[in-house]
Amino acid sequence: MAQCTPDTVLIKSSKVDFINNSSGAIERSEKEPLSFALADSFIKISPDAYVEDALTGDVVDAKCEWSTPFEKGKSTFRTALKDERGEETPQ
Repeated sequence: MAQCTPDTVLIKSSKVDFINNSSGAIERSEKEPLSFALADSFIKISPDAYVEDALTGDVVDAKCEWSTPFEKGKSTFRTALKDERGEETPQ
């Protein structure tokens, strides 16, 4: 997904924003380090402190639209995330 390559990309964050699915508004923010592994076929989100709580999912409907590489554009995709027990997260 990173600039439309098939390579897996690892992204680290230090803060999590919880967004309301209906309104798109941020409901709360927490300082919690996360790791995101993104590839053209899957995504994995892992809280650094609680690796056993990772969420994974297959990427569907991926779109890569960058008019100016690394400057102007976006990559979007849909996925249904599942926890380590295989239970799907609410959407």
